[in-house]
Amino acid sequence: MKPAAAFPFHDSAGLVLQQMPAITPMLKTLFERVFVCASAVTRQYQSERLAWLKSQSFYKLIELDEGQTVGEDIMTLYARTAAACAPQQIVHLCFPDRVAYALQSEHRAAFKADMRSLQVSETPIIFQRSDRAWRTHPQNYYALEQMATQVGELLFGRSLDFAWCHVALQARDLQQIAIPKPCHNFSFFAGIILALRDKIYTRAVDWLAWEDPFILSRDADALRKEREQSRSESRKRLSYVVPMLRLLYEAYAERDQVDD
Repeated sequence: MKPAAAFPFHDSAGLVLQQMPAITPMLKTLFERVFVCASAVTRQYQSERLAWLKSQSFYKLIELDEGQTVGEDIMTLYARTAAACAPQQIVHLCFPDRVAYALQSEHRAAFKADMRSLQVSETPIIFQRSDRAWRTHPQNYYALEQMATQVGELLFGRSLDFAWCHVALQARDLQQIAIPKPCHNFSFFAGIILALRDKIYTRAVDWLAWEDPFILSRDADALRKEREQSRSESRKRLSYVVPMLRLLYEAYAERDQVDD
């Protein structure tokens, strides 16, 4: 059985959606079906591109309630994807910009090989950014997201990417993960890893190199320098890393209560 995938789109400019026709033939060789959702601002400005996705039977567009946060949209996508798949089917939780870059870059072969070779016995798994992949990212991205990884390792004894880019697990495992609402920030990504921390595998991959220069058609060095000097980019990452740290602390404190 081929795996399924879940793609959330928060893409008001359509820069990622415009990649989909080019990569769809490759996606069809890797996945049985791709479930997608689109944030309210994406639905507002990219109705034509979303209509194209909806016209393709390979994609299942998840209808969302109005007034939800982006985080709640994504959790709705994950819950409905899990419910629609066979319990033992592997589901890839990933991001379409990362996948579009991997499939249209020097990483294509490695990405395809990892998607095709993954076995149920190797899940749940985080595909984590390798050292080489991290070196392509702005330094502030690395420094801030590594705070969660380092604190998690200190508290739970494992080096896990809580601000992950790609996770694969069985649909039944995804169904069992309870993430409290409301999801006003992206700390729920860390909540998924916390729920799986005692049994999750990790694999470092180069194909999670920084995708933004490709998506934005920008020079990588110039864009990286720009982002490293941007206070707003650092604030953006702190806005989810700090809640992740609180989530890690609460999980650690809860464990202590159980032990007592």
